[in-house]
Amino acid sequence: MTFDHAVMPRALPAWIVLVAALAAAPPAVAADRLLVAANGIWRFDDSGRDLGTSWRLPGFDDSTWAWGTAPLGFGRERSDVDPTFPIGTMVGSGPNAGERIITTYFRLRFTVPEVAPGATVIAHLHVDDAVVVYLNGVEAFRSGFDAGVLVRFSTRAAMRTGRVTVELPSRLLRTGANLLAVEVHQEHERSPDLWFALQLSLADARMAAASD
Repeated sequence: MTFDHAVMPRALPAWIVLVAALAAAPPAVAADRLLVAANGIWRFDDSGRDLGTSWRLPGFDDSTWAWGTAPLGFGRERSDVDPTFPIGTMVGSGPNAGERIITTYFRLRFTVPEVAPGATVIAHLHVDDAVVVYLNGVEAFRSGFDAGVLVRFSTRAAMRTGRVTVELPSRLLRTGANLLAVEVHQEHERSPDLWFALQLSLADARMAAASD
C-alpha cells in the first residue's frame, strides 16, 4: 500500500501500536488466508462533512485523507470488551462534547491473489456504535441499523453493536485489487466514544466443511 506522505498519520506512540499488533484480537487466521488484519492501516475522513455516496466506490480519490492503524476511534484508550486491545489511532470527535461528529468514513485497499469457488469471506467486526460496510462499492453488511433502512450521513445509530462475526459470499471479492469502505455512526451528538476495527479473512470450501 502506498501513501501520500504529505498527509501525516494520527497515531499514538509506536510502543502502543506495537502492543496493539501483539495483543489479543479477533480469532487467529492462517497468514495465507488473512485479507485484512484487525490492526490494518485505514484511510479516514473525520471532517464532519457529508460525502454523499461516491466515497464508497473503488475509484474515489482518498489520497488527502488521514491514515492510521486500527483500532481507530476516540474517547477511550482500550476496548471495553477486550482491555488487552489498545486503540491504534485517535480520530476527530467533533468541536465539543455536546456536538460529536455523527458519521466517520474509513477506506482500505487490499489484494486477493485468487478466490476459490465456494469460498466464504469472514468478517470479525468490533465497532461502537453502528456501521455499514461496503465491499467494492456494494453493501456487504450492516450492524446497528435495521435492514432496509436508508442510511444517510445524518442517520443516528439505532443500537450499539460491540463485536459481531459475519459470513459473506466470496462473489463480493475480486481477484486482484479490492476496497473496503466503512461508515461508522454515533447514537447521538453527545456520544462519549467511537471504536472501529475490522478483520477480514477467506475460508475455502474445504476449510468451511471441516468446521461444520
